[in-house]
Amino acid sequence: MAEVPRGLGAWPALADQGAGVARDLSDPTDPDPHVDYATRLHRLYETDVGRSREFLLRNVIVLGVGSAVGIVAEDLIVFGWLAVYYTVITVNTLHLRARRELSFATPGQWRIGVGLAAAAGVIYAMLPLYLWMLPDLALNFVAAAGIFGLAMLNLTRHTFDRTLARFDMAVVCGAILIMGGVAARQIGLNGHGGLILAGSLACAAYYAVAHQDGLILRTRLLSNERREAQAAKMQAVGQLTTGIAHDFNNILTVVIGNIELARLSHDRAEIDESLTEAHRAAERASSLVAQLLAFSRRAQLRPVAINPQNFADGFVRTIARLLPASITLHHRVAPGMAPFLCDRTLLETALLNLVINARDAMTGRGKLTILIDECRLATAHSVAQHEIAPGHYACITLSDSGTGISPDLLGRVAEPFFTTKSIGKGSGLGLAMVKGFSEQSGGGLDIASSPKGTDITLYLPMADNTAQATRETVTEPTNLPKSD
Repeated sequence: MAEVPRGLGAWPALADQGAGVARDLSDPTDPDPHVDYATRLHRLYETDVGRSREFLLRNVIVLGVGSAVGIVAEDLIVFGWLAVYYTVITVNTLHLRARRELSFATPGQWRIGVGLAAAAGVIYAMLPLYLWMLPDLALNFVAAAGIFGLAMLNLTRHTFDRTLARFDMAVVCGAILIMGGVAARQIGLNGHGGLILAGSLACAAYYAVAHQDGLILRTRLLSNERREAQAAKMQAVGQLTTGIAHDFNNILTVVIGNIELARLSHDRAEIDESLTEAHRAAERASSLVAQLLAFSRRAQLRPVAINPQNFADGFVRTIARLLPASITLHHRVAPGMAPFLCDRTLLETALLNLVINARDAMTGRGKLTILIDECRLATAHSVAQHEIAPGHYACITLSDSGTGISPDLLGRVAEPFFTTKSIGKGSGLGLAMVKGFSEQSGGGLDIASSPKGTDITLYLPMADNTAQATRETVTEPTNLPKSD
Protein backbone atom coordinates (compact mmCIF):
# COMPACT_ATOMS: atom_id res chain seq x y z
CA MET A 1 0.00 0.00 0.00
CA ALA A 2 1.42 3.33 -0.97
CA GLU A 3 2.04 5.92 1.74
CA VAL A 4 1.71 8.89 -0.61
CA PRO A 5 -0.57 9.22 -3.68
CA ARG A 6 1.34 8.58 -6.88
CA GLY A 7 0.10 11.60 -8.74
CA LEU A 8 -1.86 14.76 -8.32
CA GLY A 9 -4.58 13.09 -10.36
CA ALA A 10 -5.72 11.22 -7.24
CA TRP A 11 -7.73 14.15 -5.91
CA PRO A 12 -9.77 12.13 -3.35
CA ALA A 13 -6.49 10.79 -2.00
CA LEU A 14 -5.21 14.36 -1.67
CA ALA A 15 -8.23 15.25 0.41
CA ASP A 16 -7.66 12.24 2.64
CA GLN A 17 -4.01 13.15 3.08
CA GLY A 18 -4.91 16.74 3.87
CA ALA A 19 -7.33 15.58 6.56
CA GLY A 20 -4.62 13.50 8.20
CA VAL A 21 -1.85 16.07 8.41
CA ALA A 22 -2.01 16.48 12.17
CA ARG A 23 -0.53 13.15 13.20
CA ASP A 24 0.45 12.23 16.75
CA LEU A 25 4.23 12.30 16.68
CA SER A 26 4.70 12.69 20.40
CA ASP A 27 6.88 9.58 20.40
CA PRO A 28 9.96 10.55 18.33
CA THR A 29 10.72 6.91 17.55
CA ASP A 30 7.31 6.17 15.98
CA PRO A 31 7.22 7.85 12.55
CA ASP A 32 3.68 6.85 11.71
CA PRO A 33 1.67 5.49 14.65
CA HIS A 34 -1.64 5.40 12.77
CA VAL A 35 -0.49 3.42 9.75
CA ASP A 36 -2.56 0.34 8.99
CA TYR A 37 -1.42 -3.25 9.48
CA ALA A 38 -1.16 -3.99 5.75
CA THR A 39 1.36 -1.16 5.33
CA ARG A 40 3.28 -2.33 8.40
CA LEU A 41 3.49 -5.84 6.95
CA HIS A 42 4.69 -4.40 3.65
CA ARG A 43 7.43 -2.45 5.44
CA LEU A 44 8.41 -5.55 7.40
CA TYR A 45 8.72 -7.43 4.10
CA GLU A 46 10.89 -4.69 2.61
CA THR A 47 13.31 -4.62 5.56
CA ASP A 48 13.51 -8.37 6.21
CA VAL A 49 13.11 -9.91 2.74
CA GLY A 50 12.68 -7.18 0.11
CA ARG A 51 16.32 -6.10 -0.01
CA SER A 52 17.11 -9.06 -2.22
CA ARG A 53 20.89 -8.60 -2.50
CA GLU A 54 21.38 -8.09 1.23
CA PHE A 55 18.93 -10.88 2.07
CA LEU A 56 20.67 -13.35 -0.24
CA LEU A 57 24.18 -12.41 0.91
CA ARG A 58 23.20 -12.56 4.57
CA ASN A 59 21.76 -16.07 4.28
CA VAL A 60 24.61 -17.36 2.12
CA ILE A 61 27.14 -16.17 4.71
CA VAL A 62 25.19 -17.59 7.67
CA LEU A 63 24.62 -20.92 5.92
CA GLY A 64 28.21 -21.16 4.71
CA VAL A 65 29.87 -20.19 8.00
CA GLY A 66 27.45 -22.27 10.05
CA SER A 67 28.02 -25.36 7.91
CA ALA A 68 31.80 -24.87 8.05
CA VAL A 69 31.73 -24.50 11.84
CA GLY A 70 29.58 -27.62 12.19
CA ILE A 71 31.92 -29.66 9.99
CA VAL A 72 35.16 -28.42 11.60
CA ALA A 73 33.89 -28.68 15.16
CA GLU A 74 32.01 -31.92 14.42
CA ASP A 75 29.11 -30.50 16.42
CA LEU A 76 25.57 -31.65 15.68
CA ILE A 77 24.16 -28.77 17.73
CA VAL A 78 25.28 -26.35 15.01
CA PHE A 79 23.45 -28.32 12.31
CA GLY A 80 20.36 -28.47 14.53
CA TRP A 81 20.57 -24.69 14.94
CA LEU A 82 20.80 -24.26 11.15
CA ALA A 83 17.67 -26.37 10.67
CA VAL A 84 15.66 -24.41 13.25
CA TYR A 85 16.91 -21.00 12.07
CA TYR A 86 16.17 -21.56 8.39
CA THR A 87 12.79 -23.07 9.19
CA VAL A 88 11.82 -19.81 10.91
CA ILE A 89 13.34 -17.74 8.08
CA THR A 90 11.42 -19.75 5.46
CA VAL A 91 8.10 -19.49 7.31
CA ASN A 92 8.62 -15.75 7.84
CA THR A 93 9.49 -15.18 4.17
CA LEU A 94 6.45 -17.11 2.94
CA HIS A 95 4.18 -15.30 5.41
CA LEU A 96 5.38 -11.84 4.34
CA ARG A 97 5.39 -12.59 0.61
CA ALA A 98 1.85 -13.93 0.75
CA ARG A 99 0.62 -10.66 2.26
CA ARG A 100 2.81 -8.00 0.67
CA GLU A 101 0.20 -7.12 -2.00
CA LEU A 102 -2.82 -7.14 0.31
CA SER A 103 -4.63 -3.85 0.95
CA PHE A 104 -5.94 -5.13 4.27
CA ALA A 105 -4.34 -7.12 7.09
CA THR A 106 -5.53 -8.14 10.53
CA PRO A 107 -3.71 -7.42 13.80
CA GLY A 108 -3.14 -11.17 14.12
CA GLN A 109 -1.32 -11.35 10.79
CA TRP A 110 0.84 -8.42 11.85
CA ARG A 111 1.65 -10.07 15.21
CA ILE A 112 2.64 -13.30 13.43
CA GLY A 113 5.02 -11.36 11.20
CA VAL A 114 6.54 -9.49 14.16
CA GLY A 115 6.80 -12.69 16.19
CA LEU A 116 8.61 -14.55 13.41
CA ALA A 117 10.99 -11.62 12.86
CA ALA A 118 11.75 -11.42 16.57
CA ALA A 119 12.19 -15.19 16.81
CA ALA A 120 14.64 -15.15 13.90
CA GLY A 121 16.76 -12.53 15.69
CA VAL A 122 16.80 -14.47 18.98
CA ILE A 123 17.56 -17.81 17.32
CA TYR A 124 20.38 -16.23 15.28
CA ALA A 125 22.01 -14.83 18.46
CA MET A 126 21.95 -18.28 20.12
CA LEU A 127 24.66 -19.74 17.86
CA PRO A 128 27.27 -17.00 18.50
CA LEU A 129 26.58 -17.24 22.23
CA TYR A 130 27.01 -21.02 22.10
CA LEU A 131 30.29 -20.73 20.16
CA TRP A 132 31.53 -18.05 22.56
CA MET A 133 31.29 -20.51 25.45
CA LEU A 134 33.45 -23.15 23.72
CA PRO A 135 37.18 -23.26 24.57
CA ASP A 136 38.29 -22.50 21.00
CA LEU A 137 39.74 -19.11 20.03
CA ALA A 138 38.72 -19.47 16.35
CA LEU A 139 35.12 -20.25 17.27
CA ASN A 140 35.15 -17.36 19.75
CA PHE A 141 36.19 -15.03 16.91
CA VAL A 142 33.36 -16.35 14.68
CA ALA A 143 30.95 -15.73 17.56
CA ALA A 144 32.12 -12.11 18.00
CA ALA A 145 31.88 -11.50 14.24
CA GLY A 146 28.34 -12.92 14.23
CA ILE A 147 27.16 -10.58 16.97
CA PHE A 148 28.89 -7.64 15.25
CA GLY A 149 27.03 -8.44 12.02
CA LEU A 150 23.72 -8.63 13.88
CA ALA A 151 24.44 -5.27 15.53
CA MET A 152 25.10 -3.63 12.13
CA LEU A 153 21.98 -5.15 10.60
CA ASN A 154 19.77 -4.00 13.45
CA LEU A 155 20.97 -0.42 13.07
CA THR A 156 19.26 -0.14 9.68
CA ARG A 157 16.16 -2.35 9.79
CA HIS A 158 12.83 -2.26 11.64
CA THR A 159 13.07 1.52 12.09
CA PHE A 160 9.36 1.80 11.20
CA ASP A 161 8.22 0.05 14.40
CA ARG A 162 9.49 1.16 17.80
CA THR A 163 8.70 -2.11 19.59
CA LEU A 164 10.50 -4.30 17.09
CA ALA A 165 13.44 -1.89 16.84
CA ARG A 166 13.86 -1.84 20.62
CA PHE A 167 13.60 -5.63 20.73
CA ASP A 168 16.43 -5.85 18.16
CA MET A 169 18.48 -3.49 20.31
CA ALA A 170 17.79 -5.59 23.43
CA VAL A 171 18.93 -8.78 21.68
CA VAL A 172 22.28 -7.25 20.71
CA CYS A 173 22.83 -5.61 24.10
CA GLY A 174 21.89 -8.85 25.87
CA ALA A 175 24.34 -10.84 23.71
CA ILE A 176 27.15 -8.34 24.47
CA LEU A 177 26.49 -8.57 28.21
CA ILE A 178 26.31 -12.38 28.18
CA MET A 179 29.57 -12.65 26.23
CA GLY A 180 31.23 -10.16 28.59
CA GLY A 181 29.95 -12.01 31.63
CA VAL A 182 31.16 -15.39 30.35
CA ALA A 183 34.62 -14.00 29.55
CA ALA A 184 34.85 -12.24 32.93
CA ARG A 185 33.86 -15.38 34.78
CA GLN A 186 36.47 -17.45 32.96
CA ILE A 187 39.23 -14.97 33.77
CA GLY A 188 38.02 -14.04 37.23
CA LEU A 189 36.33 -10.88 38.45
CA ASN A 190 39.24 -9.90 40.73
CA GLY A 191 41.64 -9.52 37.77
CA HIS A 192 41.12 -8.50 34.20
CA GLY A 193 37.70 -10.11 34.28
CA GLY A 194 36.30 -7.05 36.01
CA LEU A 195 37.72 -4.87 33.23
CA ILE A 196 36.09 -7.09 30.59
CA LEU A 197 32.74 -6.91 32.40
CA ALA A 198 32.96 -3.12 32.67
CA GLY A 199 33.89 -2.86 29.00
CA SER A 200 30.95 -5.02 27.93
CA LEU A 201 28.59 -2.90 30.06
CA ALA A 202 29.93 0.29 28.47
CA CYS A 203 29.70 -1.23 24.98
CA ALA A 204 26.10 -2.36 25.51
CA ALA A 205 25.11 1.03 26.94
CA TYR A 206 26.72 2.91 24.04
CA TYR A 207 25.04 0.66 21.48
CA ALA A 208 21.65 1.20 23.14
CA VAL A 209 22.09 5.00 23.08
CA ALA A 210 23.44 5.04 19.51
CA HIS A 211 20.66 2.76 18.31
CA GLN A 212 17.99 4.93 19.93
CA ASP A 213 19.49 8.21 18.67
CA GLY A 214 19.85 6.80 15.17
CA LEU A 215 16.23 5.69 15.25
CA ILE A 216 15.08 9.16 16.35
CA LEU A 217 17.21 10.86 13.67
CA ARG A 218 15.89 8.65 10.86
CA THR A 219 12.34 9.17 12.12
CA ARG A 220 12.74 12.94 12.12
CA LEU A 221 14.17 12.87 8.61
CA LEU A 222 11.21 10.75 7.47
CA SER A 223 8.76 13.11 9.17
CA ASN A 224 10.42 16.13 7.54
CA GLU A 225 10.24 14.45 4.14
CA ARG A 226 6.53 13.76 4.64
CA ARG A 227 5.86 17.33 5.72
CA GLU A 228 7.71 18.65 2.68
CA ALA A 229 5.77 16.28 0.42
CA GLN A 230 2.51 17.38 2.04
CA ALA A 231 3.42 21.05 1.58
CA ALA A 232 4.27 20.43 -2.07
CA LYS A 233 0.94 18.65 -2.59
CA MET A 234 -1.01 21.44 -0.97
CA GLN A 235 0.86 24.00 -3.08
CA ALA A 236 -0.04 22.01 -6.18
CA VAL A 237 -3.68 21.84 -5.08
CA GLY A 238 -3.68 25.60 -4.57
CA GLN A 239 -2.13 26.15 -7.98
CA LEU A 240 -4.65 23.79 -9.55
CA THR A 241 -7.61 25.46 -7.82
CA THR A 242 -6.41 28.93 -8.81
CA GLY A 243 -5.93 27.90 -12.42
CA ILE A 244 -9.36 26.28 -12.67
CA ALA A 245 -11.06 29.27 -11.03
CA HIS A 246 -9.25 31.70 -13.33
CA ASP A 247 -10.10 29.79 -16.51
CA PHE A 248 -13.74 29.22 -15.59
CA ASN A 249 -14.13 32.83 -14.49
CA ASN A 250 -12.93 33.98 -17.91
CA ILE A 251 -15.33 31.60 -19.64
CA LEU A 252 -18.29 32.59 -17.46
CA THR A 253 -17.55 36.26 -18.11
CA VAL A 254 -17.89 35.63 -21.84
CA VAL A 255 -21.06 33.54 -21.41
CA ILE A 256 -22.80 35.99 -19.05
CA GLY A 257 -21.73 39.03 -21.04
CA ASN A 258 -23.04 37.68 -24.33
CA ILE A 259 -26.29 36.47 -22.81
CA GLU A 260 -26.82 39.93 -21.30
CA LEU A 261 -26.14 41.54 -24.69
CA ALA A 262 -28.65 39.18 -26.29
CA ARG A 263 -31.28 40.15 -23.72
CA LEU A 264 -30.76 43.86 -24.28
CA SER A 265 -30.57 43.71 -28.07
CA HIS A 266 -33.59 43.89 -30.40
CA ASP A 267 -31.63 43.06 -33.52
CA ARG A 268 -31.94 39.39 -34.52
CA ALA A 269 -28.46 39.28 -36.07
CA GLU A 270 -26.84 40.71 -32.92
CA ILE A 271 -28.77 38.27 -30.74
CA ASP A 272 -27.61 35.31 -32.86
CA GLU A 273 -24.03 36.54 -32.76
CA SER A 274 -24.10 36.94 -28.97
CA LEU A 275 -25.63 33.50 -28.45
CA THR A 276 -23.05 31.97 -30.81
CA GLU A 277 -20.20 33.48 -28.76
CA ALA A 278 -21.80 32.24 -25.53
CA HIS A 279 -22.09 28.75 -27.05
CA ARG A 280 -18.42 28.79 -28.08
CA ALA A 281 -17.42 29.77 -24.56
CA ALA A 282 -19.50 26.90 -23.16
CA GLU A 283 -17.70 24.54 -25.53
CA ARG A 284 -14.37 25.82 -24.21
CA ALA A 285 -15.60 25.04 -20.69
CA SER A 286 -16.51 21.53 -21.82
CA SER A 287 -13.06 21.15 -23.34
CA LEU A 288 -11.45 22.32 -20.09
CA VAL A 289 -13.46 19.76 -18.10
CA ALA A 290 -12.39 17.02 -20.53
CA GLN A 291 -8.75 18.02 -20.07
CA LEU A 292 -9.12 18.01 -16.29
CA LEU A 293 -10.66 14.54 -16.37
CA ALA A 294 -7.83 13.27 -18.57
CA PHE A 295 -5.23 14.88 -16.31
CA SER A 296 -6.81 13.35 -13.20
CA ARG A 297 -7.06 9.93 -14.90
CA ARG A 298 -10.83 9.90 -14.29
CA ALA A 299 -11.89 10.17 -17.93
CA GLN A 300 -14.11 7.39 -19.27
CA LEU A 301 -11.89 5.52 -21.71
CA ARG A 302 -13.27 3.59 -24.65
CA PRO A 303 -10.19 1.68 -25.76
CA VAL A 304 -10.19 0.06 -29.18
CA ALA A 305 -7.54 -1.76 -31.17
CA ILE A 306 -6.04 0.81 -33.54
CA ASN A 307 -4.24 0.06 -36.79
CA PRO A 308 -1.07 2.20 -36.56
CA GLN A 309 -0.70 2.93 -40.28
CA ASN A 310 -4.36 3.85 -40.79
CA PHE A 311 -4.33 6.07 -37.71
CA ALA A 312 -1.12 7.85 -38.69
CA ASP A 313 -2.29 8.54 -42.26
CA GLY A 314 -5.61 10.00 -41.09
CA PHE A 315 -4.11 12.05 -38.27
CA VAL A 316 -1.34 13.52 -40.43
CA ARG A 317 -3.89 14.68 -43.02
CA THR A 318 -5.76 16.49 -40.24
CA ILE A 319 -2.81 18.26 -38.59
CA ALA A 320 -1.34 19.28 -41.94
CA ARG A 321 -4.01 22.00 -42.02
CA LEU A 322 -2.81 23.35 -38.66
CA LEU A 323 0.84 23.74 -39.65
CA PRO A 324 2.25 26.52 -41.81
CA ALA A 325 4.06 25.65 -45.02
CA SER A 326 7.36 26.61 -43.36
CA ILE A 327 7.12 23.57 -41.04
CA THR A 328 8.01 20.26 -42.68
CA LEU A 329 5.94 17.31 -41.50
CA HIS A 330 7.18 13.71 -41.69
CA HIS A 331 5.70 10.53 -40.30
CA ARG A 332 6.75 6.89 -40.29
CA VAL A 333 5.18 3.71 -38.96
CA ALA A 334 7.14 0.51 -38.37
CA PRO A 335 6.34 -1.92 -41.22
CA GLY A 336 3.89 -4.64 -40.26
CA MET A 337 3.34 -3.18 -36.80
CA ALA A 338 0.55 -4.84 -34.79
CA PRO A 339 -2.40 -2.79 -33.45
CA PHE A 340 -2.21 -0.96 -30.15
CA LEU A 341 -4.97 -0.33 -27.63
CA CYS A 342 -6.31 3.04 -26.44
CA ASP A 343 -9.19 5.51 -26.68
CA ARG A 344 -8.93 6.90 -30.23
CA THR A 345 -10.60 10.26 -29.54
CA LEU A 346 -8.49 11.04 -26.46
CA LEU A 347 -5.35 9.92 -28.32
CA GLU A 348 -6.13 12.36 -31.13
CA THR A 349 -6.71 15.12 -28.58
CA ALA A 350 -3.43 14.33 -26.80
CA LEU A 351 -1.41 14.27 -30.01
CA LEU A 352 -3.06 17.48 -31.20
CA ASN A 353 -1.89 19.18 -28.00
CA LEU A 354 1.65 17.96 -28.63
CA VAL A 355 1.58 19.08 -32.27
CA ILE A 356 0.45 22.60 -31.39
CA ASN A 357 3.06 22.82 -28.61
CA ALA A 358 5.72 21.75 -31.13
CA ARG A 359 4.48 24.30 -33.65
CA ASP A 360 4.71 27.09 -31.08
CA ALA A 361 8.17 25.95 -29.96
CA MET A 362 9.48 26.14 -33.55
CA THR A 363 8.17 29.73 -33.93
CA GLY A 364 6.67 28.96 -37.32
CA ARG A 365 9.66 27.28 -38.97
CA GLY A 366 11.24 23.85 -38.55
CA LYS A 367 10.67 20.11 -38.84
CA LEU A 368 8.11 17.92 -37.08
CA THR A 369 8.46 14.14 -37.15
CA ILE A 370 5.96 11.56 -35.92
CA LEU A 371 7.25 8.01 -35.44
CA ILE A 372 5.16 5.00 -34.38
CA ASP A 373 7.04 1.84 -33.44
CA GLU A 374 6.93 -1.13 -31.07
CA CYS A 375 9.08 -1.43 -27.97
CA ARG A 376 9.49 -4.06 -25.29
CA LEU A 377 10.41 -3.14 -21.74
CA ALA A 378 12.14 -5.99 -19.94
CA THR A 379 12.13 -4.11 -16.63
CA ALA A 380 10.10 -1.30 -15.11
CA HIS A 381 10.86 2.03 -16.80
CA SER A 382 10.56 5.28 -14.83
CA VAL A 383 9.38 8.30 -16.83
CA ALA A 384 8.03 11.67 -15.65
CA GLN A 385 7.56 10.55 -12.02
CA HIS A 386 5.69 7.45 -13.17
CA GLU A 387 6.82 3.83 -13.51
CA ILE A 388 5.82 1.91 -16.63
CA ALA A 389 5.48 -1.81 -16.01
CA PRO A 390 7.49 -4.25 -18.14
CA GLY A 391 5.66 -5.29 -21.28
CA HIS A 392 4.94 -4.74 -24.98
CA TYR A 393 4.10 -1.16 -25.96
CA ALA A 394 3.47 1.07 -28.94
CA CYS A 395 5.79 4.08 -28.82
CA ILE A 396 4.46 7.24 -30.50
CA THR A 397 7.23 9.84 -30.63
CA LEU A 398 6.84 13.48 -31.72
CA SER A 399 10.14 15.23 -32.44
CA ASP A 400 10.46 18.92 -33.21
CA SER A 401 13.38 21.14 -34.10
CA GLY A 402 12.43 23.92 -31.71
CA THR A 403 14.48 25.65 -29.03
CA GLY A 404 13.97 22.85 -26.51
CA ILE A 405 13.15 23.02 -22.81
CA SER A 406 15.70 24.12 -20.23
CA PRO A 407 16.75 21.40 -17.75
CA ASP A 408 15.39 23.33 -14.77
CA LEU A 409 11.91 23.42 -16.35
CA LEU A 410 11.87 19.93 -17.88
CA GLY A 411 10.65 18.30 -14.68
CA ARG A 412 7.73 20.74 -14.34
CA VAL A 413 6.29 20.96 -17.85
CA ALA A 414 3.71 18.23 -17.12
CA GLU A 415 2.46 19.95 -13.96
CA PRO A 416 -1.10 21.34 -14.12
CA PHE A 417 -1.34 24.99 -15.16
CA PHE A 418 2.42 25.27 -15.62
CA THR A 419 3.23 26.83 -18.98
CA THR A 420 6.22 28.54 -20.56
CA LYS A 421 3.98 30.44 -22.97
CA SER A 422 3.04 34.08 -22.54
CA ILE A 423 -0.17 35.13 -20.78
CA GLY A 424 -3.23 34.20 -22.80
CA LYS A 425 -1.32 31.76 -25.02
CA GLY A 426 -1.78 28.59 -22.97
CA SER A 427 -3.65 27.16 -19.99
CA GLY A 428 -0.87 24.80 -18.88
CA LEU A 429 -3.14 21.75 -19.02
CA GLY A 430 -1.99 20.29 -22.35
CA LEU A 431 0.94 18.13 -21.20
CA ALA A 432 -0.77 17.38 -17.88
CA MET A 433 -3.72 15.99 -19.85
CA VAL A 434 -1.44 13.96 -22.13
CA LYS A 435 0.42 12.52 -19.14
CA GLY A 436 -2.80 11.61 -17.31
CA PHE A 437 -4.29 10.01 -20.43
CA SER A 438 -1.21 7.90 -21.16
CA GLU A 439 -0.96 6.65 -17.58
CA GLN A 440 -4.68 5.86 -17.36
CA SER A 441 -4.34 3.93 -20.62
CA GLY A 442 -1.70 1.69 -19.03
CA GLY A 443 1.38 3.39 -20.41
CA GLY A 444 3.24 6.60 -19.74
CA LEU A 445 4.81 9.79 -21.10
CA ASP A 446 8.53 10.40 -21.59
CA ILE A 447 10.01 13.82 -22.36
CA ALA A 448 13.57 14.45 -23.56
CA SER A 449 14.85 17.84 -24.66
CA SER A 450 17.99 19.62 -25.82
CA PRO A 451 18.73 22.98 -27.45
CA LYS A 452 18.15 21.26 -30.82
CA GLY A 453 14.58 20.21 -30.06
CA THR A 454 12.24 18.10 -27.95
CA ASP A 455 11.21 14.43 -28.19
CA ILE A 456 7.96 13.39 -26.49
CA THR A 457 7.07 9.69 -26.44
CA LEU A 458 3.74 8.14 -25.51
CA TYR A 459 3.82 4.53 -24.36
CA LEU A 460 0.54 2.73 -25.06
CA PRO A 461 -0.17 -1.01 -24.60
CA MET A 462 -0.33 -3.24 -27.64
CA ALA A 463 -3.70 -4.83 -28.49
CA ASP A 464 -4.50 -8.52 -28.58
CA ASN A 465 -7.63 -8.22 -30.72
CA THR A 466 -6.21 -7.57 -34.19
CA ALA A 467 -9.50 -8.27 -35.95
CA GLN A 468 -11.03 -5.08 -34.60
CA ALA A 469 -8.11 -3.01 -35.86
CA THR A 470 -8.27 -4.69 -39.27
CA ARG A 471 -11.94 -3.72 -39.61
CA GLU A 472 -11.26 -0.16 -38.43
CA THR A 473 -11.80 2.51 -41.06
CA VAL A 474 -9.85 5.71 -41.47
CA THR A 475 -11.78 8.63 -40.01
CA GLU A 476 -10.90 12.24 -39.54
CA PRO A 477 -10.64 13.36 -35.90
CA THR A 478 -13.74 15.32 -34.95
CA ASN A 479 -14.73 17.63 -32.12
CA LEU A 480 -11.20 17.90 -30.82
CA PRO A 481 -10.83 20.24 -27.83
CA LYS A 482 -8.52 23.16 -28.39
CA SER A 483 -5.00 22.76 -27.19
CA ASP A 484 -3.27 25.00 -24.75
